[in-house]
Amino acid sequence: CGLEDDDVADVVTAVCKSDAVQVVDLSGNRLTDAACQKLCVGLAGGAAAQLQTIQLAGNDGITDAGRNMFTGLKMMRAKNGFDVTFDS
Repeated sequence: CGLEDDDVADVVTAVCKSDAVQVVDLSGNRLTDAACQKLCVGLAGGAAAQLQTIQLAGNDGITDAGRNMFTGLKMMRAKNGFDVTFDS
């Protein structure tokens, strides 16, 4: 979809308004570590309780730092089976 870091705030807002979203596929965009930070901060409060997977494959701007940001979020949401994938 050509999403960039600034677009992630809108994605987080939309996902947090719904209790039905289970998967968010952001694969193949132009996201970086800044987007990872926005996602983690936006979801850390427990919003979108049904969310189980965020797919981020094909975002070449995400480094190990961005991947590591999800460690805490995954631990916080572990009881729901939450995961983040970076590979297709």
